[in-house]
Amino acid sequence: MDTEPNPPHLSPNAPMNINTKDGGFLIASLGRYTSKTEKIIFFKTRGGSLVSSYYVSTFNSIKEGDGLMLSNSCDPDQVIDGDEVAKCKTFIRNHS
Repeated sequence: MDTEPNPPHLSPNAPMNINTKDGGFLIASLGRYTSKTEKIIFFKTRGGSLVSSYYVSTFNSIKEGDGLMLSNSCDPDQVIDGDEVAKCKTFIRNHS
């Protein structure tokens, strides 16, 4: 029987606002699915819908200056540029 994953346990730290290349607005936050899993960075819309999520180790492996395309089935593709990726990496370092 398939089951839904456990809901994420979001960090008590304040989320961070980021801008997309197309003028959109996303909220980045850190959390875990369980206390034993690696931290995850979540990207959500203002309304709280999940756009995308990445393990912190995967996100931190993005090369300096590279952007990232985020998408889901409800929203059009959204791209964050290299500066926003760098801001997210700083956010991760400050809240880890």
